[in-house]
Parts: sequence; structure tokens; C-alpha cells
Amino acid sequence: MIGSPGVGKGTLLSQFRSSESINAYDARESPGQQNISIILNGEESELRFATKTATIDDKEDLAKMDAFLVVYSVVDKATFNQAEQLLNILHNMDLTRTRPTILVANKIDLARSRTVSSQGKRWFKGA
Repeated sequence: MIGSPGVGKGTLLSQFRSSESINAYDARESPGQQNISIILNGEESELRFATKTATIDDKEDLAKMDAFLVVYSVVDKATFNQAEQLLNILHNMDLTRTRPTILVANKIDLARSRTVSSQGKRWFKGA
């Protein structure tokens, strides 16, 4: 999970932990990485979340990831621009071709404060 500070990465992890389909999670995990067991279609799987701030310094770390959630806040245009840069970095590293990459628009409940228009998603559809 990658995104600028304050976009709600920790809150999203809390949502995963409190889901009805969750079996258990290890509360002793470090804040930067958490393992969560889920049951999906009757089969138990483990999701390992590594949360990163928007700066991507360790490209070897990225190459070890199986998937990417790029998070931005709809109430902060700068986080959307940063998400675009992050997606470009992942694309240039050829990681988006072989790994699921999901763009997450967070804080949509704050619609009155929205600074990122819905046209932003059109840009990503064309990418």
C-alpha cells in the first residue's frame, strides 16, 4: 500500500482488520507491515500489507511486492499528483505488467471538500 502521508493507509488497514470475512490478524506486527488472514470462498489466505509513504527509494523492495494499492485522498490534489507519479514509476519499472495495481480514491465521504474531480479516473483508464 503506497501513498502520501495522511491519505488514510492506516484507516484502510483497520477496515480490512474489522471486516466480517477476517479470521485473525497478528497485532504484534510492526506498523509498516501487517499480516491479515482472510477467508474467501471458503479458503483461507494471508494478506501481507507493507505500507509505504509516497517516496519510493528502495526499488528492490518494490520488486518483492505481489500487488500494489496506490492510495490518494480526493480532498488533496497533491496526493493525486503523487499517485500519478507513483504509478508512472511502477510502470517504468515494468511492475504494472506483471502485478495487480489498484488506484484507491480515499476520503470520498468528504465530498464537499473534494479537490480531485471524477475526471481524474478517466486519465487512469486511458493509461
